[in-house]
Amino acid sequence: MAVITYTAASTAHIAKTRHHRVRAWGGGGTGGVASGTASGAGGGAGAQFAEGRVALASGTSTTVTVSQVTISVTTGGTVTPGGDTSFGSSVVAKGGPGGLEATGATSNGGTGTTTGGVGNVAVFAGGSGGNGVSSTVSGGGGGGAGSTGTGNSGSGQTAGLAKVDNGGAGGTGVSSANTRNAGNSRGGGGSGGLSNTSTNRRGGDGAAGLCIVDWIPPCSILLLGVG
Repeated sequence: MAVITYTAASTAHIAKTRHHRVRAWGGGGTGGVASGTASGAGGGAGAQFAEGRVALASGTSTTVTVSQVTISVTTGGTVTPGGDTSFGSSVVAKGGPGGLEATGATSNGGTGTTTGGVGNVAVFAGGSGGNGVSSTVSGGGGGGAGSTGTGNSGSGQTAGLAKVDNGGAGGTGVSSANTRNAGNSRGGGGSGGLSNTSTNRRGGDGAAGLCIVDWIPPCSILLLGVG
């Protein structure tokens, strides 16, 4: 069985006629912005995993999109989800929702969801980001979903753990102002931001996604010896 792994956008020229297995991991959501005088924001949610069996006609091509690292921002009011990973329109793994902005002491983490995911075999939600704990501790990011199921959620400062088969752990929440922890590949959500001044502080970046396609080559021939 041949395997192609995509870590960036590409055009898949897979001239096969059998069914293909396509597995996709979206990008993790970023941690929330901390914009209060003293505030700890919630972590970003982990990304979806989606799997489908796709029949491709010989000689055709398919557009593959793979989420790259999603950079967090310091803009108040902005919630930044991770990017989507898709194989045409047949398989779509949505990015994890970003953590919410903290305008008071704390804010909630992003909520993992299966909404928008496409796959005729499975669609699993990423784990939710942990809520900000206090004005001095931010929330951890949610873990990305894997082929074995839903991603692990963050709880307070603790990030969601990694999932078997490429579901990355979230970024651990922080207790030192103007620091952050990025989510881990694939699809982990970033930690929430933390501020002890009136300056906005960004959360952790969301991790990149992945797409893997495998198939049985139609030209495989069993050669029998003649003797």
